[in-house]
Amino acid sequence: MAGGFPRLFEPIAIAGHTIPNRIVFAPHSPKLAGADDLPSEAEVAYFAERAAGGVGLLVVGTQMLTPNAVFDDHVTLASDPRVVPGYSALTEAIHAYGAKALVQLSHLGRQMRSLHALEPLWAPSALPCPLARETPKAMDDDDVAALLAAVAQSARHAREGGFTDCYGGSLENRARIVVEALRAVRAGLGPDRIVGLRLNGDDFTPGGLTAADACAVAQHLAATGLVDYFHVSGATYNARPVMVADMSQPLAPFVPLAAAVRRAAGLPVMVVNRIPDPALAEQILSEGHADLIALARPLIADPQWANKARRGQVERIRYCVGANVCHARVNIGVRIACIYNPEAGNELAWGLGTLGRAQPPKRVLVVGGGPAGLEAARVAALRGHEVRLCERAEDLGGQVGLAAKPASRAELGQIVRYFRQELQRLGVAVHLGCAVAADAEPVAWADAVVVATGARPLRSGYTPARPDVLALPGVEQPHVVTLWDALAQPERVGRRVAIVDDQGDVQVTGAAEYLADRGCEVAIVTRFTHVGNTIYPGSYGPERRRLAERGVRCHVDSLVSAVEPAALVGHDVYSERPWRVEPLDTVVLAMGCAPEDGLYAALRARGKPAYAAGDCVAPRGITEAVYEGHKVARLL
Repeated sequence: MAGGFPRLFEPIAIAGHTIPNRIVFAPHSPKLAGADDLPSEAEVAYFAERAAGGVGLLVVGTQMLTPNAVFDDHVTLASDPRVVPGYSALTEAIHAYGAKALVQLSHLGRQMRSLHALEPLWAPSALPCPLARETPKAMDDDDVAALLAAVAQSARHAREGGFTDCYGGSLENRARIVVEALRAVRAGLGPDRIVGLRLNGDDFTPGGLTAADACAVAQHLAATGLVDYFHVSGATYNARPVMVADMSQPLAPFVPLAAAVRRAAGLPVMVVNRIPDPALAEQILSEGHADLIALARPLIADPQWANKARRGQVERIRYCVGANVCHARVNIGVRIACIYNPEAGNELAWGLGTLGRAQPPKRVLVVGGGPAGLEAARVAALRGHEVRLCERAEDLGGQVGLAAKPASRAELGQIVRYFRQELQRLGVAVHLGCAVAADAEPVAWADAVVVATGARPLRSGYTPARPDVLALPGVEQPHVVTLWDALAQPERVGRRVAIVDDQGDVQVTGAAEYLADRGCEVAIVTRFTHVGNTIYPGSYGPERRRLAERGVRCHVDSLVSAVEPAALVGHDVYSERPWRVEPLDTVVLAMGCAPEDGLYAALRARGKPAYAAGDCVAPRGITEAVYEGHKVARLL
């Protein structure tokens, strides 16, 4: 029964082509094109890894149509004749595993900047996008003709490169230009290939495409006979949190939209967005809401998602937790990565078949059960080493457990679940409540030690904004605690709380949410121009909304100068006007961390083979810690 998911692994025929199952690697840009903006070996390896994982259909996404649509480095121009050899390499790698390949021909219209191409953006009207805030050129007849010529040329390149199908991206124009674009695709591609269209089922934007509009458009386009299926997504940058929903948002938000388009158009429909679980995917298919399930983030997190589901090994899936590290990174122009799959974007070096068995195997001690230590232990065990992991706390996870405390970020707990299950499966001996010193028995037992002892929160109140003040006056008082203290021991926190924020991150806003949910009156005092200034823009709006709903007060441009028994005092960063926040029962310091590197230094001094990974090297995030744990384990 294909692991209990009969519909998910049922073939589907579209326009005479049979797709082996209903799982689609959804289109996106991994930013892995070469320096010449052509398909690279790294990009081929990235898609091949997902094809090897059992996916039925892969969409090579964000292949731009015209030079003014190339919005960043490492993005491919599909109308450039030089793409054909790279396309051939991509399709050969995908077809080798029995999967089908599409190419997404795309033009983002106003939803980008001209910074890269230095040419004016094109759009139906000269209205700026809320993301880019750049006024585009309203397309004239010559621009439309050039765009349609690029569509036809790009479709020819896709066919010459071996793509079974072509996939026309939304051009943000009215139905007329979409129909003309579909005709151009057909002209360039030929009648024997699949042509699909990505369509917003609802813009979730005042004045935008509504669900009823989307159904009417789909019905109109289906009647032309030019399109074989629809890929239903939703939202514009006016509704960015819905577009790529993070862990705080509901699962599968576009399913009702896909179902409506399917009923209206009478064509196969694929649906995307926050479908991390095979059981949910199976339910969507079996209830008739969609015909295919498009997954991007779940297959970035675990390329073997489909194979594990087919084999009935769903407990082994490295589930996407909706952290959106992948999306955040490509949006700032760097290669794709995953919060806890360090192989994502590194498939050439770290992908399938690259993790050899260690010769000879060693006895490896991992000290620290946070994300760096967990990944180091997992990879070391996969390489055949005998592995012990010692964690001084009574549970695994390190800071991940604290990060998962707010209700909106509880899904981070899946990271610890995955590692706990994998270490048990691989036979790693886990010792909780076990602190390790340099002269301890586990160290003597080990041939090599991976030190992943993490970091400790800074308690001095020091801020880089005042390098002359090494300690904030008043921080030694008993009502002053760290952010970690407040999350781990919330009973220490009084009713009226101020968080001194020198981090500007989701740890701070998450802690404020958590404490407010426990009945605290919370204020955030930060020297930055806004609270959460490092939070990914797609998550920022919902984060601030949650704070507002809980009555959290935000004091920005505010530099703290002292902690008093029941107040914070300071001044405005720019006007130097003094202020006071009072009355307070508790002050929470969120002012960075320092590495816990003492054990590593002691082991090195004794000549013990030791490797450091994660925050004990330098305090960073979960993504960097897991990456470093993986890297170190490959060196053993």
